[in-house]
Amino acid sequence: MKERLFNIFVVGKTFIVNKLKHILRDGKVFSYMLSHDTKAREIFGHSYMGDDGELRHKVEMSIVDASIVILDELFKATSTLLNGMLGALSQNRNVFIDGVGEVKLPLISAFATSNEFPKDEVLDPFDDRLHFRYVVERIKDDKSFKRMILKEYDTTNEFSVSFSYEEIIALEKEYSKVKFVDEVLEFFVKLKNAIVRNELNISDRKLDDASSIFKASAYLNGRDSVNYSDIFVMMHLGWRDLTEKKKLTQIIFDTFFQKKEDLEKNLIGYKERLHQILSYAQAHVNPFLNDKIKFDLDDNNERARYNNYVNFYISVLEALEAFRIELEEAQNLYYFAMEVEDLIEDNIFLINYKNSS
Repeated sequence: MKERLFNIFVVGKTFIVNKLKHILRDGKVFSYMLSHDTKAREIFGHSYMGDDGELRHKVEMSIVDASIVILDELFKATSTLLNGMLGALSQNRNVFIDGVGEVKLPLISAFATSNEFPKDEVLDPFDDRLHFRYVVERIKDDKSFKRMILKEYDTTNEFSVSFSYEEIIALEKEYSKVKFVDEVLEFFVKLKNAIVRNELNISDRKLDDASSIFKASAYLNGRDSVNYSDIFVMMHLGWRDLTEKKKLTQIIFDTFFQKKEDLEKNLIGYKERLHQILSYAQAHVNPFLNDKIKFDLDDNNERARYNNYVNFYISVLEALEAFRIELEEAQNLYYFAMEVEDLIEDNIFLINYKNSS
């Protein structure tokens, strides 16, 4: 198994996010805890009149001047303030500032933490630009809880790898070259149709962004093409609350794997059908083939009875062949599931995602 990117054992959303900013060797980081009283000037900087009478805008220590932005308690801010960040989180990274005009931000990534989900529909456009979602759960086992109390976890801000601003920009150009092979793209289309069919509200824009994220996953895993495992990153994209998260995960697994109850039902059906075919063969076909049933072929009725046995024998052979083909298809599905699970195991961004559906 490949070494995972991170090995952090402590619950603490802000703790984890603040560690990430140290991966960037240069560039500026803007970190801020939001509240309902947070004003736009605290995020975007403020305008002032210079000594020469010219209107200027102070951008230092603001989102306008940052390569990485960290917003703590994101959804405690007002909808107006959050929607004001839409331009900053768009692909163009442009914001309009009074007295200055349109400004392009050097922003690479924005991270946020929250103890709540957005409830205001006005936030839908803003929410649509937040790609990754990860739920940090409470510590469940006593061993990990003791480690937290004893501070037996990495409290440093040191990483074995780091990147410059220019290197990260260059990476985007590199992973854009990653290919989407036909069979994987076909499954992504299949997944998209399942999402629409199940009325999960994921926009085409987010699905398009997801395809770029799949390419980045493939590139950072050392591949030149997207494979099935990269699509499982979708489990961290697109959902808005825990109900949608569970629903999306189920849709993804159902797209790639057969449901457990369906598999069990099919296995029982295969066993019953095979028993039925073999029983018919033993009762009727074997005696016929072993000449234990005698026919007087000079008699029209006997000849008709003989032809019926021949036709029945042929129908049993056809049933066996159809059954063989069906079993072969089931076997192919099984091997495909094993292949996908192996790919998931090798993907550095997926941990413990064995098929459990």
